[in-house]
Amino acid sequence: MIRNLTTSPQPCLVLVILIAVLGVHHATSQTVARIESVLVKKRSGGYQVVPPPPDTRTTPAPVPVPGDGPFTVEAGAALRSGGEDGTVLILDTSGSAKMQSETAIKVPAENTSAHSLEQLSGTLFFSIDADELKKTQKSEFRLKTPTALLAVKGTHFFAHCDGGVDRIGVHEGVVMVHEPVSRKTITLTAGNAVEVQSGAMGEERPLTADELSDQAQYEGLELQTVQILPIREGGAPAPANASVVVWGKLLLRDATTPPGQDPLQDRDPDVNSSGVLRLAWPGLPPLKEPAMFWSSGEIQTPTVSASSPLKPIALRASVRATGCSEVVLGMGKPDGSESFVGQEVRQTAWPASGDWVPCLVDIPDGVTDLRFSLRALPDVSNQMRTPGRMFNVGSIEIKDIMLLLGPNDQAK
Repeated sequence: MIRNLTTSPQPCLVLVILIAVLGVHHATSQTVARIESVLVKKRSGGYQVVPPPPDTRTTPAPVPVPGDGPFTVEAGAALRSGGEDGTVLILDTSGSAKMQSETAIKVPAENTSAHSLEQLSGTLFFSIDADELKKTQKSEFRLKTPTALLAVKGTHFFAHCDGGVDRIGVHEGVVMVHEPVSRKTITLTAGNAVEVQSGAMGEERPLTADELSDQAQYEGLELQTVQILPIREGGAPAPANASVVVWGKLLLRDATTPPGQDPLQDRDPDVNSSGVLRLAWPGLPPLKEPAMFWSSGEIQTPTVSASSPLKPIALRASVRATGCSEVVLGMGKPDGSESFVGQEVRQTAWPASGDWVPCLVDIPDGVTDLRFSLRALPDVSNQMRTPGRMFNVGSIEIKDIMLLLGPNDQAK
């Protein structure tokens, strides 16, 4: 599935899923860092996405990526780069990577826990932040290549995969490389590289002069996360220096209600002690047309100046809903109107198990008044309306709201 997120070009960035490496020593005691989707904010060259197959016996045809604006590559899908270098991938809360031409990656399926990300071909330069891994996931980034399994806790390294030979090099930190056929493992330290092919592990060697010059590839790959605390407007005050989402009313409108008129109903959201924001509607009044819910919360964050090296680039949250046919998330307009600025993330299918669904909202350039907003439609498709009947439409719940800060290209 491809979600087109916005129509304005953004800095080269992407969001990725992380990898568990089978067979690597010391890896069994580590939790695999996992990301559920990859955000591509801007890229060089053309791209194709291969959606996840409906079953293991089929391979879907590649889908061309829209020419403008960011898009999301979801669990189980593969991304193929075009003929230019330089697209930057944001690896959720774990770091980032730079994707070169003729490179392909695959985001693991939701039921896969053996690795974080799979590199199918080409060249990637990774910047994995150990502090971010500890802060948000307490886990280990793991990469699967065609011939090797890599375990990473925080480092700058590259992987080049071509013709059945993988070349892995480390510019900073430590990477553990495992070849599963021979069961050989090597711990690469900064300044060294190794070639791996199926059944054989080469000797560790110093980086070549060309490989050493690739240190410049990591420029602009900084990433930080800010945990967002939801609080109810007019409720208990937020802790000092906390970044918070202040939520207003949850509004109910008939689809025929003209813009600007008072809503049919409004309610306060709930925020429990675990920081889960719940927007619940126990019943609908009799309506002539389907209703729409709207709510918007203001994100209070420290001011980011034009000279700051980092700026808000995306908002990540986990969402689940019952009794809703559609939930749309996005950044609300600063004027408080019931519309989005930039991209929208539309969710129309919810797991029967009630599991949380990860959603990533792009923040367009120039947006400083951050408002996390949602629009929802109740599911009344199987409920015939009768006079006076009330409809139980369930609720929308949001947790783990997180602001991602990435490189500010405008900083001087």
